[in-house]
Formats: sequence, structure tokens, C-alpha cells
Amino acid sequence: GASSRAPILARSPSILFFSFACPPAVQLSSLSPLSSSPSMATEVINKVQNLFDKLEARRSILSTCTDLYKTLTSHFSSLEQSIASKSQTLDSRIQALDSDYQTCIDDLKRREECIPDRLASISSHIEAQKQSALVEIQNTTSEESPSMVEELKSLCRKMDESKLLKLLMAKRKEASMLKSEIGNALNECVDPPRLVLDSVKEFMELKANVKSGQPDRRWACGIVVGGLFPLDGLKERKEGAFSRAILERAEAMAKEWKEKAQERATSGVASASGEGMY
Repeated sequence: GASSRAPILARSPSILFFSFACPPAVQLSSLSPLSSSPSMATEVINKVQNLFDKLEARRSILSTCTDLYKTLTSHFSSLEQSIASKSQTLDSRIQALDSDYQTCIDDLKRREECIPDRLASISSHIEAQKQSALVEIQNTTSEESPSMVEELKSLCRKMDESKLLKLLMAKRKEASMLKSEIGNALNECVDPPRLVLDSVKEFMELKANVKSGQPDRRWACGIVVGGLFPLDGLKERKEGAFSRAILERAEAMAKEWKEKAQERATSGVASASGEGMY
């Protein structure tokens, strides 16, 4: 009570002054700080925990961004290396194409420069063959019988495929000499490929109309073709040795030959002895 507090207030003037100067609520809160410390500690702990949670979230975001940056950096580095490799490959291919192009241009220039010389050589050769053929024709009235080699050359100069095949068929017993001389005889022709194709064409036409003597005629035709393509000269033959017209004609004849052979095979005309086979 008042009577009990009076001695205390009388002994403590400062407490007396404080009691009159401050309201009761302030006095209680100021005098008892320990009563409010648990709530303040909890609030501080919560704030600190929220702060750490935010820091952890930001650290996680920063870590994710770092990983993405590393992934993108690695991806773009790989792309850069791939592009550099492809660019290097493309450059090497372009250089190879440029080299091939230059080689082709140089080859074409060399061929173009050689055309006049080749034309002159071919023209002189044709003229010489023409004169030889004319002389041969003028000397046909001679009573002297020429040798078989000279007769072969004479028929080749005249481009007479019919008589050439007949001569080969008649001299089949001398096959070894004919095979060795037919190449030289064909060289006397103005146009050896055309003479060979004419011989093959005549064989094909006679085969369709004449049934007798096919083996001998086939053999003679093979001798003529073999004279144009000797085994020892196949590797030395250069590209472009034959004209486009000769190649097209040979292709057409080969196609016709194949079709007729297939027709005869399917119709059963071919005999076991080979008379009906091409």
C-alpha cells in the first residue's frame, strides 16, 4: 500500500521523480525488459532466417545461371570448332577444284594447240592413202598376181569390205599370217574404223538372208575386228581415237546385234553347233 511504499520513495528520490514523470505502462516496460525479450529474439531469428533463405535462393539462381553460362559457352565453342573444321574442309575442296579446273584448262589449251598439227598430219595421211588407192585402182589391169599381203592392202585401200571378207574366207588355212598382217593392211585404209563397221554390217545383213557359210564369214569378220583392236595396242590407244560418228554407229550396230541375238535365242533357232548364234 501507500504506507508501505512511502519509506522506499522517501529513501529513493530519483524513483519518486521517475514515478511521476513516466506513465505506468512505460514504467512497467522499462522496469521489466526481461518480460519482452523472447518475442524480440524470435522476430530477430525470423528476420535472419528470411535473410538466409533469400541469400540461398539467390545463390541457387546464381549457380543455375553459372551452369547455363558454362553450357552455352561449351556449346558455342563446339559450334565454332565445327564451323572452323568445315570451313577448312571447304577451303581445301575449293583449292582442289581450282587445281583441277586449271589442269583441265591447260589440257584443253594443249589439245587446241595440237589441233592444227593433227589436222595437217591426218590430211597428209589421207591424201597419201588416196593416192595409193588411185594407183592401186589404175594397176588392177596388171597381169601379175599380187601376193596375199599386197592383195589385203589393196582391198583395204579400196575400202572394199565384201572382197576383203571373201579373201579372208578363202585363205582361212593361212590364219596365222592373216592375223599378223591384217593390222598393217588396215593401216592402208583411208578410214579403218569405217571399213571394219562396213564389214560387220555386211556380215549381219548376210546372216539374216544367207544361211550357208556363216562360220567362215563370222571368223573373217572377227579377223577384221581384231586387226583394228590388237591386244598389244589396247593400252596404248588414247581417248578420242575414234570420231563421234563412228562411236554412235558402232553403238547402234551393237544394240541391233544384241537384239537379234536375243530374238534368235528365245525363238530357239540357234543350233547346238553354233550356226545360228552371233
